[in-house]
Amino acid sequence: MTREKELEKVKNIIKEEIENADCGLYNIRNLVGDSMFTIFDGDYFTLDICYNWGYFEIFGTTKEEFMELYKFYDSLRMWNK
Repeated sequence: MTREKELEKVKNIIKEEIENADCGLYNIRNLVGDSMFTIFDGDYFTLDICYNWGYFEIFGTTKEEFMELYKFYDSLRMWNK
């Protein structure tokens, strides 16, 4: 799978899980030890979710990819409220 297709897969997973995690999308590991679950682990990206506090952590993105993903995530949050 190409990097672009994997990013689209991550977007689809976020779209499916947005009701469980509409409190943030981060590209750094939390420092407080929140319980995280890996819901996608590909060749390029890893997507974790914290069900207790309702946020995602994404790893492996470039700055541009993260901004694209964040805008996508933010648009989903607007429609989900």
